Amino acid sequence: MKRTAQATLGLLVVILFSAVVSAAPLKVKVTKIKGNVMVMKAGTTDWVKATDNMSLKKGAQVKTASGGACILAWENGNVVKVNELSSLAIEESMKEGAAEKTGVNVKNGKMYAKVGKLTSSNSDFSIKTPTAVAGVRGSEIVVTADMGASSFQVIDGSFAVESEGQEVVIEQNFQVEVTAGEAPPPPMEISMDDLEDLKAEAEEIKADAEDIELEFEDDEGDDEGDDTSMEGDDEDEDASMDDEDMDDEDLLDEDMSEEALDSIDEITEQEQLNDIIDEIYEFAPGTGGAAIIIE
Repeated sequence: MKRTAQATLGLLVVILFSAVVSAAPLKVKVTKIKGNVMVMKAGTTDWVKATDNMSLKKGAQVKTASGGACILAWENGNVVKVNELSSLAIEESMKEGAAEKTGVNVKNGKMYAKVGKLTSSNSDFSIKTPTAVAGVRGSEIVVTADMGASSFQVIDGSFAVESEGQEVVIEQNFQVEVTAGEAPPPPMEISMDDLEDLKAEAEEIKADAEDIELEFEDDEGDDEGDDTSMEGDDEDEDASMDDEDMDDEDLLDEDMSEEALDSIDEITEQEQLNDIIDEIYEFAPGTGGAAIIIE
């Protein structure tokens, strides 16, 4: 009975651990900063001045002043340019296996997005505004948002815009303006003058994006992307741990393992074990019991 319980508990730990390690943040940085750009990092309440190559995560917010602008660049090559007098939040930036999920909430102002072909059917890149939500799949679009209305313009590709439970697909060189509380109207063709201006801006941003991709390759080992770095002497000292230190760590790991096994033995002797095992069997592999929900 004890071995069966231990094996079951161990299996649950493996399932949960596998679910956790399979999901990882999709790295995004703010770069190509012009003028005054402020950032509120995830988990903080203070606005700080953005710095080039500053790493951001899910929950971060970005805002630009008059004359300010920046580019948000994801490690998969997707880019978003935030124009002046604009504010947006990164609501999702996660990868799990082949699936990559990105969500941007444009609170006000104007942004340009260049999104490559999505890596899998489970991937998505969504752009939310106060009046609508757009699902982007391999497109170049321009979004302008405020509380009263939001406009979506497609330079290349196509995407769907949803509002008030209704959806409309916008094709290349077309646009739609969604008013608050109303369903999306039929798309209209972008005028030639506006289209030429949009394409000229898009070419400039794409040229900048090529440099950004190279920076990601050079910076691949930096998970946090902080502006500060370790001194060379400190790195050498950490990397050159001698055999004695390694032996001490091995002994510590063995002691911790023995303590963990003793703890499991104590648990199996408790009267609550049967209830724990019953719950585990209810969430056997393949039933969906062990899952991660990302809001």
